Amino acid sequence: MITTIERKNLDTIKTAVLEALIPVGEELGLSFEFGRGNFTENNFVVKLEIATLNEDGTTNDRAADDFTNNAFRYGLQTTDLGRSFAMRNGRYTITGAKPKNRKYPIIAEDVAFGTAYKFSAMAVKNALASEPS
Repeated sequence: MITTIERKNLDTIKTAVLEALIPVGEELGLSFEFGRGNFTENNFVVKLEIATLNEDGTTNDRAADDFTNNAFRYGLQTTDLGRSFAMRNGRYTITGAKPKNRKYPIIAEDVAFGTAYKFSAMAVKNALASEPS
């Protein structure tokens, strides 16, 4: 039993809550992911994102929705979501966008390591244009 909330037991709490939500997610076809939060000695407040799933099991998250809704602003197509491109000695796959980030709005994941990076729209557009069709 946890009597005091401390930084060292936040992961334990989040893991237990997500494990309890697995049956709910499977039943309703939803995914759950924790966002940022804060805590005191007696409480823990955290953002929980709930998203629907595609037929292939991928999550319809906010960043993907933002890319689909704003691709035209970046000179990209909605179908570019999920496309890969080469840049900086690596390959990246477009996973979404953050429209509020004017300088680097495109989010792409490193294919080799799974790490998310931000890119300028022009850099991604140019990289996609140089990809073979």
